[in-house]
Amino acid sequence: NTNQNIRRVTTAFLTELSSSLARVHEQSITSATGSPTTDDATGGLDAEDQISLASSIRQFSSTLAHWLEENGPSSFGFGLNGGEKKAEMIDSSLWEAFVVDIIRRLSPTLGSAPQGLHGRASTAYLASLAAGGGLVTLNKVLQSCIPGFLGVLALLDENREDSTTSTQSSNAKNRDEEKMAAAMRGIAALISSCRVTLGRLERKHRGVKINPHPMLLFSSKIIQK
Repeated sequence: NTNQNIRRVTTAFLTELSSSLARVHEQSITSATGSPTTDDATGGLDAEDQISLASSIRQFSSTLAHWLEENGPSSFGFGLNGGEKKAEMIDSSLWEAFVVDIIRRLSPTLGSAPQGLHGRASTAYLASLAAGGGLVTLNKVLQSCIPGFLGVLALLDENREDSTTSTQSSNAKNRDEEKMAAAMRGIAALISSCRVTLGRLERKHRGVKINPHPMLLFSSKIIQK
């Protein structure tokens, strides 16, 4: 029984598992691009296998996050369990250990250096969690990541305004453009994740619409950018 097996797992184990998955995921992406990496747990795989490994890790992580969310307390699932009362629900702390801790660890990079390898790998990992983990996971990822991306765009807007009155090197402009592009791609990935999750819920619950929409809080700021 999956519930009984999960009940034997500690929050510390799930926190470490999530951290390890994210680390190997990043190492796989780094190795696939040919960039040097330290403490590589994926050595010996060619680029195609590295990409496949990263994809499998994202699939496993989002599937486990979804299961932990679906089998949590009924109120934890935003009442989307069809009114069915589960006989054996797991504690929400297990979901928090696997999902929330890694979001807290990875999301700060998205607001500072989304264009780097760590930022790009973190974006892919968190967007996958958002797409496959359920509504609670989706909302947590959006609330933790989109403000960082918007902050990058706002800061670069200020830098562009300052550059009209000062001399800015071409290298600095290129770095700013690369960072802006990464932030925009990150927002687009999360919008896509939102669409995937809401579409799955709508099909599962016979056309139910989520209100308010998870992106409502950010939509006007994104449009302004």
